[in-house]
Amino acid sequence: MQFPADITGCEAVRPKVAESTAQGAAYLAGIACGFWQMSDVQSLSEADRTFIPSMAEEKRARLLDGWQKAVRQTLAK
Repeated sequence: MQFPADITGCEAVRPKVAESTAQGAAYLAGIACGFWQMSDVQSLSEADRTFIPSMAEEKRARLLDGWQKAVRQTLAK
């Protein structure tokens, strides 16, 4: 999770629940049918760890440029 935080320049939060995709789907279903309110669901989330961006801006820009170049080359084929 450190790399996503570094490359986006945003904090990345790792939840305590490893199956957060399934948990999120269950929460959304509960909200959709009126079982939960959004505020209920927000209070249920617990963070295991928060990753703070620490990559130098020059390195981040270089890596993003390389990734964008790779995407362009893939789309061109």
